[in-house]
Amino acid sequence: MKYDYLIVGAGLFGCVFAREMKKAGKSCLVIEKRDHIAGNIYTKEQHGIRVHQYGAHIFHTSDREVWDYVNALADFNNYINSPVAVYEGELYNLPFNMNTFHALFGVNTPKEAKQVIAEQIKEAGVTDPQNLEQQAISLAGTTVYEKLVKGYTEKQWGRDCKDLPAFIIRRLPLRFTYDNNYFNDRFQGIPEGGYTQIVEKLLEDIPVLTGVSLQEYQTANAARTADEQDSWDRLLYTGMIDEYYHYRLGTLEYRSLRFETEELPEEDTVEELAEEPAYEPEAEEFEEPAEPEAEIYEQEEIVDEEQAEPEGAMDDESVEEPTAEAVESADEETAREEIELTAEETPEAGEAPEQPERPAVERDKAKVRALTREERELYAPFIQSRSAREQLVKAIDNISLAAYTGNVIITGEEGMDTLSLAKNMVREIQATDSNFSGKVAKISGHALNKKDTADTLSKLKNGALIICKASEMNDATANVLHKALQQESQGIVIILEDTKRDIDKFLEKHEKLRECFTARMDVEALSNNTLVAFGKQYAREMEYSIDELGELALHTRIEDMQTIDHVVTVVDVKQIVDEAIAHANKKTLKHFFDVLFAKRYDDEDMIILTEKDFV
Repeated sequence: MKYDYLIVGAGLFGCVFAREMKKAGKSCLVIEKRDHIAGNIYTKEQHGIRVHQYGAHIFHTSDREVWDYVNALADFNNYINSPVAVYEGELYNLPFNMNTFHALFGVNTPKEAKQVIAEQIKEAGVTDPQNLEQQAISLAGTTVYEKLVKGYTEKQWGRDCKDLPAFIIRRLPLRFTYDNNYFNDRFQGIPEGGYTQIVEKLLEDIPVLTGVSLQEYQTANAARTADEQDSWDRLLYTGMIDEYYHYRLGTLEYRSLRFETEELPEEDTVEELAEEPAYEPEAEEFEEPAEPEAEIYEQEEIVDEEQAEPEGAMDDESVEEPTAEAVESADEETAREEIELTAEETPEAGEAPEQPERPAVERDKAKVRALTREERELYAPFIQSRSAREQLVKAIDNISLAAYTGNVIITGEEGMDTLSLAKNMVREIQATDSNFSGKVAKISGHALNKKDTADTLSKLKNGALIICKASEMNDATANVLHKALQQESQGIVIILEDTKRDIDKFLEKHEKLRECFTARMDVEALSNNTLVAFGKQYAREMEYSIDELGELALHTRIEDMQTIDHVVTVVDVKQIVDEAIAHANKKTLKHFFDVLFAKRYDDEDMIILTEKDFV
């Protein structure tokens, strides 16, 4: 495809540019390395709450044209930002204004406030500020600095204010009025329904590829034939400049933020969740390892985190893609059989370009055993292809309590429930290894940074530790972990869980640590076609068949369920088919006549699931 512009980054700037170029008659392709559009203004709904994933953000401008532009895309509320600062239980208005000075000094007029601040500055005697502390005091006095600047700044930078340069604070906004409006702009507010809808409207009728970086896209594009390659006249790049130049001059130090979120149960759901242990940074035991657990645990997110690699590409020739097999009823012989589907559909416009397939790996079938019946049941959602089953077998068979080897890496995107896979691996170790007698714990990489890693591991001797979002471990934690795993007396299994991209980047920095992890399972998302094929197979196991329109309806249900927050699995498909079966068996008058006139059964005497059963 020939484009006028290739736009890298689906943030506000890139998307506004794409829209304006579209209006000017130009063609654009937008690519985004995250798995969602809208960049740092991305919003999503959780439990009826509009969540600002990287915010919150208040839109403000004094330009009428800009204000009219965004209001044409969404309705804005009349929100006025009036933040407060908390110091030892006391609340103060920000930015620093007469309400603040009245609370601090007991003054009522601007003259009185200026006098108090001037006296404090004079008393401090700072004439040539050499650090941030001195600079702040020279601008606002000691009281404002101690209560409203020092703590926040040190938390933000992770250093004492005396160790920070003075130029960080060129000025401090001191307003000698009682106006609590944080912004001076004429127009301000937050879009009702969130910011993502604005970007969606900006990108209407513009092809967008998410989950792919510029380098990945260029590599995939170059692998195509000359007739199939995309081309463009100009490139608009909105990402990190050092990344664009492949870090040839090193990595730039960016000021970034880490967003930590915690989801708490509502009051009316406490009883329902009472049996599920809440996440604690401390090591936690699985008290009943034989039973599946659903845990609520802390989730931390980093701005600009890398996203997962795109799926492998389809060639023009048909590609054989294995479908799900009948996990629960299959015997050892059936487990080796592959149900294959020919992928004949071409991607719709706007879908992400498929990447070249990875080089084929020669398999020595003699060295890869079949999964046992118990293993097939335990890992059912994760073994819907031959490659997945073989990878799982190799991972399981390589797990060892010898700390310096046999540890596990599990990767997968959000929604793939890789944590359950990790727990199931632990349960299998507990059941098969008599030396496994210790505790089992789960902790995030970020939380582990705050703990004594060596001490934590010592408490889990002959047990296991699952580290979620493992790439968030800092260098110090990673080094301590590697050193601890080298101790031959340290019997333990470590499982690192994260996205494939993030864990690979992490292990590139810590090559020595990689050597301790000889077992790995990369959970790949199944295509919609494969999920449909599994649904048909599962229906047949239940002695039902699906007609063509029913199959199309099943495909549509799966497609609708695929979101940025949820990856559809075989568990979801089984639920859809079960619902369709329940609907087909409803005792209605139409159902009676369909049975009477033999319209409900196929040639194999199976009940037919139709479109209506899935809708």
